[in-house]
Amino acid sequence: MNLTPNAPINRFNFIRKTYEKQPWVAYDTLSVIFNTIGIDEPWRTIEDAIYATTPRETQKVVRGTVLDMFHAGQMIPGLPDPRWTNGGDYAPLVEYAWNLGPIKQHTEDDLRYDYRADAIFRLVDKQEFAEGAMREPHEADSIFPWVARELSKLSKHTISAIEKSIEEKLSLLDDYTDYKEGLWALRYSTNLFAQWARAKHVDIMKMSLAEVIEATKDHRYIGKVRQGKIVHRLAGGWTVQVLRGRRELEPEGKVLAHCAGTYVNRVEQGKNEIYSLRDPDGVPYVTMDWIPEAPPSTRPGRFAQVFGFDNSRIGAPEFKRYVLSAGQENEPPLTEAQVPVVVELIRTMVVEFIDKVKGGDGSGLVLAGANLKGRSLAGMNLANVNLTARDLAGADLTGANLSGANLTGANLTGADLRHADLRNAYLSNAVLRNANLGNANLSSAAMIGVDMIGAKYNAETIWPDELDSHELWHRGAVKA
Repeated sequence: MNLTPNAPINRFNFIRKTYEKQPWVAYDTLSVIFNTIGIDEPWRTIEDAIYATTPRETQKVVRGTVLDMFHAGQMIPGLPDPRWTNGGDYAPLVEYAWNLGPIKQHTEDDLRYDYRADAIFRLVDKQEFAEGAMREPHEADSIFPWVARELSKLSKHTISAIEKSIEEKLSLLDDYTDYKEGLWALRYSTNLFAQWARAKHVDIMKMSLAEVIEATKDHRYIGKVRQGKIVHRLAGGWTVQVLRGRRELEPEGKVLAHCAGTYVNRVEQGKNEIYSLRDPDGVPYVTMDWIPEAPPSTRPGRFAQVFGFDNSRIGAPEFKRYVLSAGQENEPPLTEAQVPVVVELIRTMVVEFIDKVKGGDGSGLVLAGANLKGRSLAGMNLANVNLTARDLAGADLTGANLSGANLTGANLTGADLRHADLRNAYLSNAVLRNANLGNANLSSAAMIGVDMIGAKYNAETIWPDELDSHELWHRGAVKA
C-alpha cells in the first residue's frame, strides 16, 4: 500500500466527494481526522470559526450540528451521549430523535441538513482553519479513506437495523452500538492503526475495522524517548517532564501511539504545554495537554487531554496492557495482579500534579474511572464528569465543582458535599444517605428517586425548585 503523506485537507476533499450522498460519513471522518492529527478540542476550534465567518442568524444551528458531531457522531442526530441519559437507558431520547425524522434528514432533498453540513465543510476549506493544521501532512493521511469506508459500512448496517426496529416496534437502544463503538475506536486509535500499517507494510484497505483492532491490540513502537525538563518529582523516582521541540514530542507520540508529535508548532508558539509522566527509567505512561489562558479569550487555562497509550484513559484495558508490558527492563516483570495497583498509583500521581501544580482543572478527566470510595476530592474540578453508579461513599467533596456531573445511581452515603457546586448535576436514583449538603448548590439538579434519609442540609443549601421543605422531610432529609 502506498503510504505517501497527503495533506489532510486534500484527503478529506476526496472523501467528501466520494460520500456525497452520505454526508454523515464525511462528517464523522472529519472528526476522526481532527482527533488523529491533534486539533485540540475540535468543537471549540469550529465554534471559533463559526463565530468569525458565519452569519449571526445561522450560527446557532451550525453550532448545534458541531456539538452533535463531536459528542456522539453525526450519523443520526440524537445518537445518544451517555452524559445526557438517565442511568444509561437512553431509549426515550433515541425515540424522540426518531420522531424528528433523523433518517429523512439525511436525504438529498433535505436542504436544511445539506446547508448545515456544507457550512462546516466550508469552514474546513478556509486557509486559516485550525491554523493550517488541516494542510500539514500526517502519517495517518493514507488510511483516512479506509476510515470513511468502514464508517460507511457501519452506517448502512445501523440504518437497516433502525428501520427494522421501527417496523417491528422494538427499542432502538442496541441499534446504535456498533456504529458508536466503531466511531470512537477510530477517533482514539487511528494513529495506532497507521503506525502498525507502516511497520508491517500492510494494505489496510483489504481489512475490516474489527480485523485491524484485533491485529493491533499488542502492537508497540520500539524506540527510545528523549527526556524533557523535570518540572515535578513524585514518590519512587517518578517524574513529570515538560516536552519541547520535535526531538522530545515525536518519540512521545510514537511510543504512546497518539498525536503528541503534531504539537511542535503550538508548543513553540506557547499555545500548548505538553507534560509526560515517566517512571524512574524515563519511560512515558501518561501525556497531559495543558492549554494556557490566552487573553483576550475568556477561557481559563485547563487540561484538554490526559491520555495514556493509544489515547486511553487511565485504567482502560489498553492502558492496563501497556502498563503490564512497559518499562520493566531493570525490574522483575509485573504480574496481572500487580497492574491495578500500579494503575491506581499512576492515577494518584497524575491527580497530584494536576491538583497541586496546575490548579486542579482537569482532575475529572483522570478520576472518572478511579476507586473513589472515601477519597479526598475537596475543591477539585469534576464538572461534567461521568460518575454514573460509582461508589463515592464517605468521599470528601467539600467545595468540589460537580456542575453538570452525571452521578446517576451513585453511592454518596456519608459523603461530605458542603459548599459543593452541583448545579445541573444528574443525581437521579443516587444514594445520599447521611451525606452533608450544607451550603451545597443543587439548583436545577435532576433528583428523581434520590435516597436522602439522614442527609443533612442548612438554610444556605440551594435545592431544585421541586424540592420544598415538605418534600425534603418526606424523603428523610434533616435540616441542621
